[in-house]
Order: sequence, then C-alpha cells, then structure tokens
Amino acid sequence: MGIGHRSIAGIFTCQSPLKPSLRLIHARMHAQALTLAVLSSAAAYHYYEQRTARGEPNNNQGMKKLD
Repeated sequence: MGIGHRSIAGIFTCQSPLKPSLRLIHARMHAQALTLAVLSSAAAYHYYEQRTARGEPNNNQGMKKLD
C-alpha cells in the first residue's frame, strides 16, 4: 500500500520534482491512512474482546451441524 515505506523525514529530504506543498499533502495523506488503520485495528480488537468476554461461541464452536 505504500504506508511506512518512507519516513516523514524521508519525504521531505528526498530529491524529487514535486513541490514542497505537494510533498506535505502526501505526508498528510500517509499520516491519515496510518491513523485510520490504527483506529480500525483498535475497534476490531475492542469488538473481539467484548465478544469473547460475553462467552459467545466462535463460528466453529457451539453450533449444531445440520444434516
């Protein structure tokens, strides 16, 4: 996906034909994508913890097999 392949410092110090304002926009987009990924992971973990705390079975456990 491209997130994490460069550090923010690397974006600003690389010699590219992009204007500094455009590099700043790209750095901001990468930071927003990283933030979204972290928040999504935290939400998924919270959902998993709440589900396992209630004792709900997994999809493979506790279900009767219908023949």
